[in-house]
Amino acid sequence: MARGPEVTHVRIWFLASIESAKLLCQEVEPLRRVNATLGGLPSEHVDRIIELSFMGVVADWESFLEQTFVRYMAGATDGFRTELRIGRCKDISHAYKVLSAKPDYDPQDHVLSFRSPQKVAALARLFFHEGAPYARPLATHGRLLSLAFDLRDRVAHSSEKSTRRLGNAAEHFSVQGAGALRSRGYRVGHILCLRANTRQGFDGSPSGTVCGAYMGLFSSLAMEIVPPAAP
Repeated sequence: MARGPEVTHVRIWFLASIESAKLLCQEVEPLRRVNATLGGLPSEHVDRIIELSFMGVVADWESFLEQTFVRYMAGATDGFRTELRIGRCKDISHAYKVLSAKPDYDPQDHVLSFRSPQKVAALARLFFHEGAPYARPLATHGRLLSLAFDLRDRVAHSSEKSTRRLGNAAEHFSVQGAGALRSRGYRVGHILCLRANTRQGFDGSPSGTVCGAYMGLFSSLAMEIVPPAAP
């Protein structure tokens, strides 16, 4: 069988996406003006830029999971040394067909969901020994990852469901009076610009904002799922 596909470039691409979003958020935050007589950008415009940057990273996280998953199924060995439970797929196209259980599956025409940490971990346990390298990190950070998608959804649309989940996220991240703010146009940017702390579920001693802590979390997960090659 031919050599498996490479996976390291997927991690490199995702880390570059994170870094780009981090830099944009860092550069726009000082432009926030506190009143109309000062220069800079209105606060809601700064929040919107941060929201859109965050939304892009969450979308790329889902793509990162998908692209690494099918490459590991096809025998990639330049990242984590996966132990396949059902045998190696012929190539990435074959991996998509096996994963979707559709013999005519084409990723250009269909979409697989990698949103739920619990479901991705369950899939990983089906295809890889002990679900590695996905199951453990996704279980450890499942709550934060689920909340990241809830925040992204509220940026993307204002459905009743996304608004309700925004209220739940606000309560998780300890926004004062979050319950009363559910129906008052509360913005995702307000949550992302809060100070991060370990009570919110972030590891270690997070510094900076919730948005910045999320960027750090996604970076560390990417390095765990696709670790650098041993020297």
